[in-house]
Amino acid sequence: MGKIRVRALWLLFLACIVSFFVLGNSQKVVAEQTVNRMNIDVSLNDQGTATIKENWSVTADEGSEIYKVVKLVGPQELSNYQVSMDGRQFTRQSNWQTDNNRQQKAYQYGQNGDELNWGITSYGTHEYTIQYQISNFVEQTATKQMIAWQFLNSDVTISPKNLQVVVHDPNRQLSVDNGYGVWGFGFDGETAFNKGQVTMQSSKNLSEDNYVKMIVQIPKNTYDTAYKTTRSFDSYMQEAFKGSDYNYQDYKNGETVKNDQGRRLALIVVTVVILLVLGAGIWLLLWYRNYRRYYPTIKTLQKQTKGEYYREIPTGSIYNVYQLLSAMLSTTVTSNFLSVGLLQLMRDQYLTIQTKDAEKKPNKKKITFILADKELAADTPEPIQKLHELLKQAAKDGVVTQKDFGKYLSKHSKKLEALTKAFDHYSQQYGEANDLVYSTKTKRVKTDDKKRDRANRAASWLQGFRKKPAADEVDLNLARLKNYLQEFTLINERTPQEVGLWDDLMLAAAAFGIAEEVAEQLTVAYPEYQAESVYYHGSFFPFFAVQHFSSGAMTTAVSTGSGGATSMSGGGSFGGGSGGGGFR
Repeated sequence: MGKIRVRALWLLFLACIVSFFVLGNSQKVVAEQTVNRMNIDVSLNDQGTATIKENWSVTADEGSEIYKVVKLVGPQELSNYQVSMDGRQFTRQSNWQTDNNRQQKAYQYGQNGDELNWGITSYGTHEYTIQYQISNFVEQTATKQMIAWQFLNSDVTISPKNLQVVVHDPNRQLSVDNGYGVWGFGFDGETAFNKGQVTMQSSKNLSEDNYVKMIVQIPKNTYDTAYKTTRSFDSYMQEAFKGSDYNYQDYKNGETVKNDQGRRLALIVVTVVILLVLGAGIWLLLWYRNYRRYYPTIKTLQKQTKGEYYREIPTGSIYNVYQLLSAMLSTTVTSNFLSVGLLQLMRDQYLTIQTKDAEKKPNKKKITFILADKELAADTPEPIQKLHELLKQAAKDGVVTQKDFGKYLSKHSKKLEALTKAFDHYSQQYGEANDLVYSTKTKRVKTDDKKRDRANRAASWLQGFRKKPAADEVDLNLARLKNYLQEFTLINERTPQEVGLWDDLMLAAAAFGIAEEVAEQLTVAYPEYQAESVYYHGSFFPFFAVQHFSSGAMTTAVSTGSGGATSMSGGGSFGGGSGGGGFR
């Protein structure tokens, strides 16, 4: 037996040695063709001609050349094409031969139809600079001028890990105030105006699924371009916005995203700096304390109502208090309400959850939702109708996975924003009808309570709504309800007859962000709850699964040319550039 063990150990040792050399050699064999970074600078002159300078950081361990496709439209022409690597200028070949080997293409460049071609020259990581001019880069539409250019196509191997595009004019300041706008399509990133320039920057590594298109709005007759069309600029934008995350109506109205709490907080931060410079820090502290006096946090209210309980949702429906909770909770309330919506669809049997071990990771749970083949009831709240529609659009054969839903929301941030607005609008309507909040159309209201008036002005900046005194009692009852949900010494009250109401109360628990905690304690107090509750049909831990499913869904997008998030889709089929290319 001892000899067998020794022999087995020797065999294991030899296997490890062989594996080490095999794996080590395999790493050397694997070839790499990667564009690490792509910086594109576009400089405009008075004739609307663009001088484009592209800096590429490329790692290549095989192949002989790199090529980029540039398709011109209308009267556009390409000239002054040059290429260099690591500062060394290449020599142009009038008749580019794609079949030549790497040595024959070394320090050479040329054109092959719509392709700009240059030799890889040397393997490893190198900096390539590609420069060229395109005349009539700016298009004069019937109403405005514009740039519509696709810098990169999808399904190409030259998609960079990082991309930046800068458009500028040495004789002009490009800004929103001067009548310019910018939109980006096909990738995750941001557009902005910065120091008189237009910038477009990726926020994630680009893949072969991405493309990069930019549309720039320019005032009419700014450039003396020969590229003129009879279509209006708005008609181009309407085409570009189809299938994108942008909203054409928002563009037409010149609107930016409303109720953007982040922007309001940013304005407050600026105010803080000014007040500190003026020595008014104490005033700001008093201002915030006064705001929190009338808009207290849930934690503060729970301390005030310790030992007091409320055993139902104060307004009948948890969706009616979306706005009030948004001012009370320290975290984003919309993420909680995504969980609420999923739970309601489960409760009303429009949705079934399934959790099972992932195939490749047994310790990780795979969460899926199965949509029921039936229409929503007519009285279903509007936010839940929108959520159900999002799930249907993300579903494949009636099944929605966590990955598919997250990917869909990331590509359609405008639809997620519309869902957030639906929650807010639904709550606002209830609040106005029940004398809890002021109408959004009502201007500043003065009451006998000047401190409340000041708090309401602060709330209109921070939260986008203003409470009336009647809302204070609803706030207190919400705190008492949370006390009740978290107080598990009241076991004797939780009889089987009352458990039938817990499926409804779990919606409130999800809105507070404590559904998993409440469910865990409830099953201890009343073990039969799992067998009786509709939520547990398909999963032993539905509340954790729902919270995990909805987390990370919140994104922000901007439907205006003043800059903001790019759209993962859309952009239209007009304009030049193409942006194809790859390695040979």
